[in-house]
Amino acid sequence: MKRVVLAFLIMSSLLVLVPSAASQDVIVDIEGPRIMPIGGKAQFNITAAGGPGEQGGNYNITAFLVADNLTGADPSPGNVFVSPSTEPHWEINVTVPYAAQTVTFVVNVTSSLENETDFKLVKTKIRVVGPIVLSAEIFNPLEYELKGVPVDFYVRKPSETEDRLVGSSTIESIAPGKSEYASFDWIIADPEEGQYTLTVVVDLDRDGTIDENAGDSVAISHFYVGGGVNYITWILVALIIALALLAAMWLISKPKRRP
Repeated sequence: MKRVVLAFLIMSSLLVLVPSAASQDVIVDIEGPRIMPIGGKAQFNITAAGGPGEQGGNYNITAFLVADNLTGADPSPGNVFVSPSTEPHWEINVTVPYAAQTVTFVVNVTSSLENETDFKLVKTKIRVVGPIVLSAEIFNPLEYELKGVPVDFYVRKPSETEDRLVGSSTIESIAPGKSEYASFDWIIADPEEGQYTLTVVVDLDRDGTIDENAGDSVAISHFYVGGGVNYITWILVALIIALALLAAMWLISKPKRRP
């Protein structure tokens, strides 16, 4: 009998020494763009898990943007997004500032149950960049009005050999013999310097075949990023140099007045 009691006491001691399973650390997942245009708007999806709140407690989130220039930004330190919830999922509408820079999206999620609390602080960098505006004048050569004209913008970078579709736009209507402009704001961080090739495609029926008799068209042009210059710039430089040489020759050949 004593042996049985002794064994029970030893087992009880071991049970006391075994710690209770600790709750999982708070995990926060943020889905949203990492590059946005100046003043751009986007929806960020925030999901959390773990911590005491996972056992039937609550989650609370605070979120705001931090930057050198917060003009137009939302949420901001002066207007923090706050939302308690038992379901750790939030959709936050974010507006970045009206200035090109790198902003920080600060998200803090607290998980709590009764007197237990844990939290996770996550900081996400967002590049705010000025867009490269791609535009084209679309002419309607037909005798009838074109409606819902799709315009696709393809770009070939200086280091690439193939065109890549970067965006599309739609013109509501183009009257016969008239032109309308289409544009697309191309968002790209750290574009490489050099000459880019822009190909604008109008394929009215989207069949992949360009039929000019049906109003389809393709146009190719070039633009420069960084230190690139176009032929007009070179012409202006040549004219300036020529004028400078003519002025120098005129001064040299000008007869000097005798005293």
